[in-house]
Amino acid sequence: MYRLLGVLSTLAAARAGSLRFSPEFDITWELGGDVVSFNMTCAADRYCAIGFGASKASSDTITCYFLNEVAVCKDEHVGSVPTRPIEDTVQDVTVLDSGGTDGVWWIQFTRALITGDDEDRAIVTNAPQSIIWALGTVANGSLRKHSSEGRHVVQWAPYFAFNDEFSITWDVTPSLLIINMTCSEGHYCAIGIGETKTHSDTIICYYAADVVASCEDGHVGEKLTAPTVDDKQDVTVLSAGATTNGGWWLQLSRAWDTSDGDDLNFVRDGTQSILWAIGDVTDGGFRKHSSEGFAVADWGPGTIVIPEPPQSDPMFAFNDEFSVTWEVTLGSLIINMTCSEGHYCAIGIGETKTHSDTIVCYYAADVVASCADGHVGEKLTAPTVDDEQDVTVLSAGGTISGGWWLQLSRAWDTSDGDDLSFVRDETQTILWAIGEVADGGFRKHSSEGFAVADWIQGTIVFPEPPQSQSAAPDLVRTPAEHGLITVDSSFKLGIEFFSESTNRREGVPLREEEYTSVRFTFECTAGTYCSLGLNDDGLMVPADAWMCWEDAGTVYCSDWFCTQTTACPADASQDIRIEEYKVQGSTWSVTFSRLLDTGDAEQDTVISNEFVNFIYATGPSSGASSPVDWHDSFGSIAYDVVSGSLTITASGGETWWHIILSLCLLVFLGLASGALILARPSIGYVFQQSYLGSVLSIVFITAAFVVIAVGDAGHYSGRVAQVSVVFAGPAQLCIALAFLLRAKVLSPCLWLMAIPNERTLVWHRWIGLIGWVFVSLHAIVMYAEFENEPQTAKVLFAKELRTGGTTDGQTTVYPLYGFFSWVAYTILVALGIPFFRRMFYSTFVVLHVALSIVTVTFSILHISGGWRPYLINGAPLIILCLDFAARTYQKSFKYPVTVSYSGAVTKLVMETGDRKWGPGSYMYISIGEVGFSEAHPFSVVSHHDSGKAVFYVKNMGRRTWTDRLSRLSVSRKEKLFARLEGPYGNLQFDMTKHDKLVLICGGIGITPMLGIAAYMAPEQSALLSWSVRDPSTILFLLEDIEALLAKFTNLRIAISYTGHQSLNEADISSARLTVDHGRPDFKELILTYADERSAVAICGPAPLIMTAVAEAESSSFHLPLHVETFEF
Repeated sequence: MYRLLGVLSTLAAARAGSLRFSPEFDITWELGGDVVSFNMTCAADRYCAIGFGASKASSDTITCYFLNEVAVCKDEHVGSVPTRPIEDTVQDVTVLDSGGTDGVWWIQFTRALITGDDEDRAIVTNAPQSIIWALGTVANGSLRKHSSEGRHVVQWAPYFAFNDEFSITWDVTPSLLIINMTCSEGHYCAIGIGETKTHSDTIICYYAADVVASCEDGHVGEKLTAPTVDDKQDVTVLSAGATTNGGWWLQLSRAWDTSDGDDLNFVRDGTQSILWAIGDVTDGGFRKHSSEGFAVADWGPGTIVIPEPPQSDPMFAFNDEFSVTWEVTLGSLIINMTCSEGHYCAIGIGETKTHSDTIVCYYAADVVASCADGHVGEKLTAPTVDDEQDVTVLSAGGTISGGWWLQLSRAWDTSDGDDLSFVRDETQTILWAIGEVADGGFRKHSSEGFAVADWIQGTIVFPEPPQSQSAAPDLVRTPAEHGLITVDSSFKLGIEFFSESTNRREGVPLREEEYTSVRFTFECTAGTYCSLGLNDDGLMVPADAWMCWEDAGTVYCSDWFCTQTTACPADASQDIRIEEYKVQGSTWSVTFSRLLDTGDAEQDTVISNEFVNFIYATGPSSGASSPVDWHDSFGSIAYDVVSGSLTITASGGETWWHIILSLCLLVFLGLASGALILARPSIGYVFQQSYLGSVLSIVFITAAFVVIAVGDAGHYSGRVAQVSVVFAGPAQLCIALAFLLRAKVLSPCLWLMAIPNERTLVWHRWIGLIGWVFVSLHAIVMYAEFENEPQTAKVLFAKELRTGGTTDGQTTVYPLYGFFSWVAYTILVALGIPFFRRMFYSTFVVLHVALSIVTVTFSILHISGGWRPYLINGAPLIILCLDFAARTYQKSFKYPVTVSYSGAVTKLVMETGDRKWGPGSYMYISIGEVGFSEAHPFSVVSHHDSGKAVFYVKNMGRRTWTDRLSRLSVSRKEKLFARLEGPYGNLQFDMTKHDKLVLICGGIGITPMLGIAAYMAPEQSALLSWSVRDPSTILFLLEDIEALLAKFTNLRIAISYTGHQSLNEADISSARLTVDHGRPDFKELILTYADERSAVAICGPAPLIMTAVAEAESSSFHLPLHVETFEF
C-alpha cells in the first residue's frame, strides 16, 4: 500500500505529496477536508518521527514504530528546552492501517489540522509549514537516541499570496470551487474572473468579530465602476473566523457554471485570467482598493501565477528601463508598455516636443493603473491633460523584476482636436520619455528621445545621428570572421577549440590535450535557424544539439538533446554561453561556447579534442516562442581537431534511403506495367479500355507516385520517417484518384488518364485497394517509429503531434484523425467484397458513400498546413459533389415504363421522346417501387430515333434489385415510372470506319450487342454470335432480334445453344438466323468472317471474354476490340 500511496501523491500534487528524508524513511500525505492522512515507511527495527515546528524546541511530534508486531504512533511534544519528547495527555493521532514487507514497515495514520489541544501545533494549509524529522533504533522495546534528523518546508495545499495582506487556498470538487481567503485586519478582499476589469465577475468578502461574514456576488459592465451586486447571489459562505495575527479567514463555495447571465464561469480544466483586490473598510463601507492585479489560475493542478506583460511581435526597447510591443487592429493601435519600478513611461507623436500628442502611464500595486492623454502646445511645458480622454487601459500588472506592465489601446484617428493621429500605412516620428514617481507626483523625465515607427511593418528605429569623420566606433561586438566555412547557402560556421585558462589560442599554441572548451560562430540568413550537434554516425537522432535563431533583433541559442525525429526538448541544464551576436541586414550571427565535458552525462555528449562528427540542420524560423520548423537541409561534418580540416556531407548521409525506396517503388510499378504490356491479349479484358489507354494510365499513375514519394521523403530525416512518408503520398493520390474515377459527368479521367468514363470501375476498385495498402503500411511504419518512446499511446493518440514542415510552411499531424481515416477506409474496403456488394447493394451504396466522405475528411484533418491535403483530397471531393449534382438533375425526369417478364428476364420499354444515345450506350435506371436509393446500369437495346429506350434485365437471384423488379412486373398492374441517368458508354473503336463487325456475346450479354447492331449503316455487315443456355431467353428476345434482321439485311445471327432443355430450332431458324448446339469456335468464326476492315465487340461471362479476346488478339489482322462486362 505504501507504494500505491506514493504514486497517488504524484498524481494529485495539489492536495497530496511525498518526501524522502533518507533511504530508510519516507512519507506520503493526502489532505482531505480538515484531516491529513499520512503514510509513513521506515526500515525494520527503526522508529521514525515527524514534527511540526521550525526547530526541535516547542515542536509537536508524532513518533511511530513497531513493538511486538503491533503498530504504535505516539502524539508528543517538546517544550521550550530541547529534551526527549513528552507524550501528550490527549492522543490526537489515529492509526488506520499498517504492515511490513521487504525489510520495511509502513503505518497509515491521520491527524486533524486543528485538534483544539494546547499541546498540539496546528497544521496550516494557507502557507508553507516547517516540519522536522528524526530516525533512530528500537532495541529491546525502547527507543534509542536518533541517528539522523533534519528539517523540510512543506506546502500542504494549493496556496497563493497576492501580497502580504491577501492570500488564498482552494479545493476542487466536480461541481464546486471552494476558496479559503485569508485577509488582513480592517480590509475587504476580492477575487474576480475576467481578462480586463470591465466585463468582469467579482466576489467581495469581509469579516470582523462584530459583523456577520459576507460575500457579495457582483459584476462590472462596460464602464469601469464599482461592481454591481448581482440579482442572484451564487456564492455561499461556508465558515469564517479570525486569524492569530488579527486578520480574518473565510471559506466560500461557488459552482463552476452558475447559468447566471451576470456570472462568468470558473474554468475547471484549463487556465483562466483572474482579478484580485484589497481595500480598507471604514465606517461600515468599502473604500477604493489599495492594491489590485491580475493573475492566471489553473485550479485543477493547483497553480496561480502573476502573468508576464502581454508580448506581441514586434518589440522595441528605448533603453534598459522602457520597452514596448504593439499590435495592429483595423480600428486601433494596442501598445504594451514595460517600465521599471518607481517610474512612469510616456510615448507621444510629433516631429518636435512642442505641438506633440502624449500618453503618460503609471502603475504600482497600491495605485490604479492609469494613462493620461495629453498634449504639448507651442511652448515646451509639461503636457496638458486633454478634455477628452481617448486612451483605454486594457490590463496591467507587475513584472518579475519588480517593474510594471500595462496594455492600452487608442484609435488611429480619434477626431479629437487635441490629438494627433497614429499613422497606419507609413512611418512617423514618435517621442518617448521615462521619469521617476516620488511623493505621488511625476518628476521631470530622466531619459527621453525620438524614434521612427512603422507600425504595420513592425519596426521602430532610432534616427541616425549626423556622421562626422571621427564617428564613434560600433559598440556591438561582431563575431570573429576568421575560420568561417560555408556549410550551405544559408549557414556559415566557425569552430575554435581553446583552453579556459588562456581563453584564446594566442602566442604559444596549445596542445590538443590542453583544450577545455570549444567556441562556435554561426552566420545565418535572416528568417532561418541554424543548428549544430553531435552524433558519431552522422544521424539526426540521438544527438546533442545547439539551436540558434533570431527574433526581433535578438539572437537566441538553446542546448537540446534529441532522441526522436519530432521536435526536441530543451535540456534542463543549458550548458552553452552566448558571447556575442549581431543582426545586420539579411544575416544574423552569433558566437557561443561550451565546455568539452559539461558534466551533464545524461543530456550532453563529451566533445573529443582529436576528431569530432558534427551534424547540422537549417530551416525556417518562426520566432522566439516556437523557433524551429522542420529543416530544409541537413547533413554531417567530419572535423579533424588536430589538422583543422573538415569534410561536409550534405543530407546527413540519410537521403539515399528515400531515394532507394522511391526507386524500389518505381521498379515495382514498372514491373507491373511491363507485365500488363506483355499480357496484351488480355489487357482489354483486365482494364476494359484500349491498349494505348491502359499503358498511358499506368505511366501517369507511376510517375505521380514516384514524384510524390520522393518529394515527401526529402523533407524528413530518419529511415523510419522516410519510409512512412513514402507510403503517405501515394496513399493520398490513390484516394484522390478513386474519387475522380467515380465522377461520371464531370470526370477528368477521360482526358487526363485516357480512361473512358464507362471503364473506370475496375480502376476505381484496384486503385482504392492499393491506396488502402499504402495507408496501412503508412500506419504500421508510423507506429514502429514511436513504439519505443516512453509515451507511445500519447504520441499515437494525442490531439496534436508536430512532426515537421514543408517548404510551403509548417505542417502539423493529428494521428488520431489519421487513425479514424484508416478505420473508415478499412470498413469501406471490407464491405466492397462481391458477396456483400451484390446481396445488399442498397446498403452498400449508402455506406460506401458515407465512409468515403469520412475517410477523405479525416485524411484532410490528419495533415494540417500546406496546400496539398486540400488540393489532392479536397478537390476530387468537390468535383464528385458537383458531378453528383449534375447526375441528380439528369434523374429529375420521370419516364413511363412498360414491363413484361418471361423466365429469368424482364423487358423494360420507356417513352423517352427526343433523348439521345449511341451504340454501346448504357443508362442507370432507378424505379422508386423497386428501390428508391438504388440505380443500376443497363445497356440500351434500341436506336434513339425510335423514341423508346428498350432494356432487358436478367434476374440475378433472390434479395437483389433485379429479383424485386421481376416480382413487381408480375404482381403490379399500375403503370410504373423510372428515372434515367446517362447515357454513358462509348465503343473503343470508331464503328463508322469498319465495314464488318464481329459481335460475340453470351447470355444476357447480347443486349449491348443488339444496341450496337441497331446503329449499323446500310453498307455495313455484321455477324452476331450468341452463346445461350436458356431457351426462354431466346424466345423472349426473338421479337427484337427478328426486327433487327428485318431492318438490316447484312446482319447474320448465329445462336449457339448450350442448354439441356429441348429447343425447337425450326421455330427460330431462318436464312440469317441459325441455331447450333454446343459452344462456338471463336477462332474459326474470326478466321472465316473477319478481315483487316473488321472490328470485334465482346460481352458475356469471364471465360467467354478471355477466350474470345485471346483469339481476336492472335489473329493476323490485329482487330480493334471493344469489351464489356456486367460487374457492378
